[in-house]
Amino acid sequence: MSVSVAIFIFDGYADWGPALALAHLRDDFGFTVRSYGPGSDAVVSMGGLTIRPDAALRDLVPGEHRLLILPGGDFWKDGERKEVTALLKRAHAGGTAIAAIGRATAAPAFAGLLDDRAHTSNRLAFLVETAGSAYGGQAYYRDAAAAVVDRSMITAPGDAPVAFASAILRHLVPERAPETATFRERFAREHRR
Repeated sequence: MSVSVAIFIFDGYADWGPALALAHLRDDFGFTVRSYGPGSDAVVSMGGLTIRPDAALRDLVPGEHRLLILPGGDFWKDGERKEVTALLKRAHAGGTAIAAIGRATAAPAFAGLLDDRAHTSNRLAFLVETAGSAYGGQAYYRDAAAAVVDRSMITAPGDAPVAFASAILRHLVPERAPETATFRERFAREHRR
């Protein structure tokens, strides 16, 4: 497997959710980042950045990337995205880790990937209301203010981008634990008095 990560981007994706993880994976750890969109057209992030994806989601080959990142946004609140559900099932079966933040946690819920592992989201009610009967992981839900990692699944609420990035770094480069600990500590400083 190559040292690359994939990110799914779409109109209105919450750009701050994956930003820290992507920047540090590229700059500090030498990962390649490849973006995938619903198609090949440019998308506009929630923050107003216009980005042309490297490829369409249908071209993503599970196993080519160590991780697939799903950022939050309104895209996820309107029900299942069948093309994403199918991709997540293939990616999971092929050994690709999945990281979802905020509303994007609905995607692995629809795929049944949260039914037997600890996870979190913006709130449990969001997953229950959005994924309905496709979501069977209520007993594994953790009401956490930070990221939750269980095997190859990383989830976080939308307001925890530093914890999300830190969990991604720890998962992908566990042999560099001192550096990933320093990363989180640097960002935690601004909240101390």
